Parts: sequence; structure tokens; C-alpha cells
Amino acid sequence: MLALDSQYGTGKSFFLELLAEKLSQYHPVARVDAWADDSGNEPSVSIMAAVEEALEPYLSKPAARDALEKLKAARRNILPILAKGAGGALTKAIARYFDDVAVEQIRDLLNQRGEDISSEAAAIGEGAGAGIEAIGDRLTELADRHAQDLIKDYRDRKRSRFEFKKSMAQMIASLVPRDVDKIGPLIVIVDELDRCRPDYAIKVLEEIKHFFDVPGVAFVLAIHRPQLSASVQSVYGANFKSDDYLRRFFDWSMTLRPRSMSALVTDQMIELGLDWQRMRSPPRGHSMKNVEGDHEDYIGFILSAMNVTPREAKAVMRALALFFQSWDSEVRVELTALIPKLVAMVRGEPVFETNLDSAQLSKYSSMFRMGGDRTIGLGRLYGQINVMATNSLLNTRQGPDRDMIGAEYLQSVFAEEYSILEKRRAGGQWQVPPSLIATYDERVRLVDRLTD
Repeated sequence: MLALDSQYGTGKSFFLELLAEKLSQYHPVARVDAWADDSGNEPSVSIMAAVEEALEPYLSKPAARDALEKLKAARRNILPILAKGAGGALTKAIARYFDDVAVEQIRDLLNQRGEDISSEAAAIGEGAGAGIEAIGDRLTELADRHAQDLIKDYRDRKRSRFEFKKSMAQMIASLVPRDVDKIGPLIVIVDELDRCRPDYAIKVLEEIKHFFDVPGVAFVLAIHRPQLSASVQSVYGANFKSDDYLRRFFDWSMTLRPRSMSALVTDQMIELGLDWQRMRSPPRGHSMKNVEGDHEDYIGFILSAMNVTPREAKAVMRALALFFQSWDSEVRVELTALIPKLVAMVRGEPVFETNLDSAQLSKYSSMFRMGGDRTIGLGRLYGQINVMATNSLLNTRQGPDRDMIGAEYLQSVFAEEYSILEKRRAGGQWQVPPSLIATYDERVRLVDRLTD
């Protein structure tokens, strides 16, 4: 069993799609979406359904068909045998049978057996010693019978598990390739395990190990190990050695290397048809004069600084595309002020309703060059732009104090917008408005409504 380890939202599903496409050229491949099936409680059923579908093209000989029918019969036998008694209820009843709740628990438990304990239960409710002794004898009898049932159930399941694995191995051995290039093993890819509820995720691992660990079958599971370890501890206890437990299942483990955020943004820019000429961003590592920022690199820089996952990054880029659909101005969109608001929107955070203040963003401690060796924190630049945007362009076009890092860039942002708006006015007295950057919050709210 191979574990493909990476945190949620880093592209495991996309990678597994490509892997399945490649492997299917040479092997039968079954795909299981664990998260889609965790509303039930029998992962072996969903795994077998995927296996049968994947193997259908290879079952051309009668022997293979017979093996499949035997496997289906064995599959029915491995479904959990329902316990004929409620062990938990029995334990609670024995521990607490002096109170009214215990009387009801005992009555329910024995009634499942068809036992009539009305007189004994009434005696317990009255605190009669004879009644307590009588019900104690009945509980002892029930416990003995329940233990015998559990032993029988265990033996039945052990025999059924053996027959299932034997039938599974026989079916795999009888497969007939569609052509000479198609050979074993059968590859089963299990995705979305890190999104399942904890008890189901553990059950997937355990049933794969108990029922499908046969020659000719290989499993690839997408996991996030820290999340899976937490799931194990939520089931077995906080002090349980979850890492040691998980090592029992996986023969190999590989970590999916994260893709460059800038490369992802570049692909999204092309795919979504975003026009870089409608954007502006500060350059990195250059003089502030006569150099345009690399927008893809800068967006990637902000997303990385805010610990955005690839899944979130794609959502941010789709939101950016929607933002531009309602942006009819010649004024270019300033990415420093906009991208953090879109990130907040994607994460469901309400920060865009006011302003994402510099203190909140500066916790990422991300710096970039603003000409020469001078650097400025991303959060500080974000805060300066948003504060200046609320003032009249007549004032902000002059820019901030020249000694401030990034002053030249900030001055160029607002001066460019002022120049564009001034050309549009039809003469006469002009009430100079604030920057359009001040409208980003409302426009992001509109995008949020469109994506709901």
C-alpha cells in the first residue's frame, strides 16, 4: 500500500487523476472516492463496486466470471454480523442498576432477547433485595449467552475473511488482458481520505488491510498524515501512538511536492483569459522607475505569504476573473489592495467588510524589495494603500512622504488614476473623488454573492 502524503488542497486529486490515466494504459485501475461514500459505514462495499467496474473488461473467460461470482458471494459474507446483544448497554446496566435509568436499560436489553423481566425490574425500582438478586442472575445468564454469540460471530467472520481473500486472489489470477500490453496488478486508488469523518477513515484502512491484502492488488491512498494521525487519536485516544499505528498499513510513503504558486497563477491567468495590462503591482528587486511589476509573480508572492493552498489559489483566481467582469474602468486594478481581500472572501472570513489592516497581514512577515536594498512588509504596504485610497485623489496623487519606503510606487498609483479621471471630466468645477481602490470591498462582496 502506497501513501501519497500532502495537506488538503495541494493538488492530490489532480495528481491522482493524471496517475490513473497513465496507469490505466498498462493496468486495470479502480478509483474510490472515500469522502463520497463515508455517509455509509461499509468501505469494503464501495471498494468492491469500484473493483468490479474496473475488472469488467478483463473478465472474458468463464473461469474469470466464475471467480467473480464466488467473490460476490464471499463479499456478502464479510458484511458485519450484527451483534445479538448490546454489550455497551449491558455494561452500563450492570454498573448502574440501582437507579431508574438502569432499570430501563436492563429492560430494553433483555426485551431484545424476548425476555420478560417486568416483575424483577419493578422489584429493583422498589429497592427489594430479592429483586436485585433475581435480576443479577438473569444478567449473568445473558452475559454468558452473549459471550458465546460473540465467539461464534468472530469465528464466522474469520472464516468469511479467509474465503473472501482466497476468492479475490483467484479472480485476479484468472484475469484475461484485453491486449498484450495490459497486465496486472490491479491498482486501486483511494482519494479524499483526509476529508472523511475519523471513524470511517480508520475503517477504510483496516478493511483494506484485512480484506484486500492479496497478491496482485496494489493500493494508492491520498492522505494528509497529520490529519489522519489526529483521526486515529480521536478514535483510540489522545495518548495512542498513531504514527506507529499508521506505519503498519503503508509499505511506502511519498510526499507530493507543492507546485510553484507563481506557475499555478500563470496557468490560471492563461486559462481564465485575464489581461495583465489591466493590473498593476510593484516591481521586486528593481528601481521603482520605468519597471512594471511581474503580476503573476506578485500574486504568487501574496498567496504564498498568506499560506494559500493550490485549491484556494484557484478559487482566488476565479474570483479575480469575476471581479474584472464588473470593472469597466480604464484605471488599472492594484493587486496589493485586492488579492488579500479575495483570499479572505475565499476563506469565508469577514475581514473584507472593513479593511484587512496591516497588523493582521503583517503577521506573515513577508518582505520584498522596493528599489535598491530597501524592503517593506506586505502588510504595511497593504495598509498604506487602503488608508490613502479613502482620501481625495487631489491629495493622494502627490504620494506619501518621500522618505517612506515605496513612496514612489504609491505616488504613481494614485497619480495615474487622477490623470485618467481628470481627462474624463467635462470641464468646470470638479469634486475630486477618492480612489476607486476604496470600492474594492463592495465589489468583493458582489463577487462573493455571485460565487454562492
